[in-house]
Amino acid sequence: MSAADSFRELESIPNSVDDVLWPDLVPEFHQRCREGLEILTTACGISGQRRTSFYVGAGISVCRPSRLPVAHMVIRSLFEECVGIYPTLKRYSPALGKALGQSSYVLMENVFQHLYEHVPPSSFHAGRVFDIPHSPPRFNVNHTFLARWLHSDRGTVVTPNLDPLIEHAWLDVTGLDPDQLTVIRRPDEFQGWDQLIHQPDVLWKLHGSSDDPESWAIILSRVGFSLEDARVDFIRHLVSEHHVCFIGYRAADLDLFPPIRETHTRRRPGGNVIFWVFYFREGYKTLGDYLQNEPNIAQLFEATPECIYPIVTTAERLSTWLQSQCFHVESVLPSTDTPIPDYNYRQWFALDLQTIGEQAAQNLIGYTFRILGEHDQALTVLDEAAEAVLKDEDHLTQADELLIRRTAQLLQESAQTSWQKRDYPVAISKVKRAQKLLRGIGDDVGTEFGLISMVLDAKVPLRWTERIAVLVRLIRLHWRFKRLSRRKAPGFSPVLGQGLCIYYETKVVEELLRKTLFIRFRVVRLLLIAGYGRGGRLIEKSKFLNSIPDVKRRQAFLWVTFDANRAVQEMIEAIRIAQSISQAHHKLNLDRARLLLEQIDNPELKSKLSEMID
Repeated sequence: MSAADSFRELESIPNSVDDVLWPDLVPEFHQRCREGLEILTTACGISGQRRTSFYVGAGISVCRPSRLPVAHMVIRSLFEECVGIYPTLKRYSPALGKALGQSSYVLMENVFQHLYEHVPPSSFHAGRVFDIPHSPPRFNVNHTFLARWLHSDRGTVVTPNLDPLIEHAWLDVTGLDPDQLTVIRRPDEFQGWDQLIHQPDVLWKLHGSSDDPESWAIILSRVGFSLEDARVDFIRHLVSEHHVCFIGYRAADLDLFPPIRETHTRRRPGGNVIFWVFYFREGYKTLGDYLQNEPNIAQLFEATPECIYPIVTTAERLSTWLQSQCFHVESVLPSTDTPIPDYNYRQWFALDLQTIGEQAAQNLIGYTFRILGEHDQALTVLDEAAEAVLKDEDHLTQADELLIRRTAQLLQESAQTSWQKRDYPVAISKVKRAQKLLRGIGDDVGTEFGLISMVLDAKVPLRWTERIAVLVRLIRLHWRFKRLSRRKAPGFSPVLGQGLCIYYETKVVEELLRKTLFIRFRVVRLLLIAGYGRGGRLIEKSKFLNSIPDVKRRQAFLWVTFDANRAVQEMIEAIRIAQSISQAHHKLNLDRARLLLEQIDNPELKSKLSEMID
């Protein structure tokens, strides 16, 4: 057995700090990790001092006997189930498998969002993938340690994980009644967090829990926006007032990471610190090696390097070490010879895929190709799906509204893909076809906005009357979104989703501001700036969404009117965030950045933005 395999498969309880750390590091980096682990061990072993809390991600549930699937496994399993249910879609399987294998990162929430929009909310089952049964027990040494920590009153445990494995371990460790563990899982339950954060036996689940579908934050419309509820103050307090140890967490959450970063950047030496646990990798010897593909985590180390300690190990080694040091309990190590029964989590995907039907499943495949930047494959899938329905257009006009809307969405996705390939005439023809379908049933505002926006974006000859007509329709949509954004009932639109009405309202205004520069419809521009820009209303609304690249990009076009430096900063951040989401998002933001570049006169700012684009 190699040294790496031996380190990976924990065979005995670590007896010293050096037994915990991966030894194959350069001396300076190894010493920094050693200092961090010693400080963490001391902080965990002393009660009554500054509290220490653990912020844990999906990485704690990978090892035996838990073996929970990570995001890329979940996505791959979803599509394998898809082609299993609909054999006619198997022809896309090789190309899809290859594209997923080559992609460094695909947001699971992005794929789930598209699935969710085609499933009645009460029938959405994807969150059950993480609803692990209590028997046979599947919690591992990480969950056992965290359960003891919850019960010890020395700190707390915070997680975006939906699975119940920490709860299962808590029942096993304490032997108490389940009602004696308080699980905070919904945003409204975080109200009054300051009364609970100092109490034992409270588990904080930032993205919900698998047994509570109303709490699930697994779709982009729920995690793609900055938080504006009590969770913000909770996270800020946690990071500013506690030592915090991050384990198995990639900091890729668009909603949760910004308050962590903002609070950490204000940290001062001499107070509490952050510990970041990196899973060891062969050949990685320096901090730079571990940060090279983790831009968000790198921001923390760059902000206040003296207040954050790296620890390179495995979660299991760290948990067994801390459990023995803090609680004087010997961990029971999982035997590699003990068979672990498979957990059939794909059954929940099967229910969702059977509910949405073959057309929507094909749409999901095409959409995924598009976010992976595989435009040719996306066009093949989407066009085949649309044409299968459009063969009998007369019959389609008599069909139910849902089928018409879904077909229009297929055409929109296909048009968007053609637009990204710069095949503008083809994109416009698909747009007009989709608009024709929607005309008889009333506008679907989300789809309609996408169609109108593409008409204005396309670099094809359009008559002035056509451009002005489209602009007027965009203005009309703006007022519709504005009215929708004032409605208080959450989730009132199955297309927009909770909070997306504000997203579209601000996006429409940005489109109007940007487009009126090119078509000289200056009256509209002046009215919008007077109504939104000078009073800061749109900027203020956009703060609700300021983590996603679309909104950062939108703010850039707004700020160019008032502060070119701020505009460049917003656009650069939009490009960075988009790069972590998908290749297609990244290319779209680069295209928009080039448009912004044309409006900036300052040579220094132009050079700064040009470097980012190149």
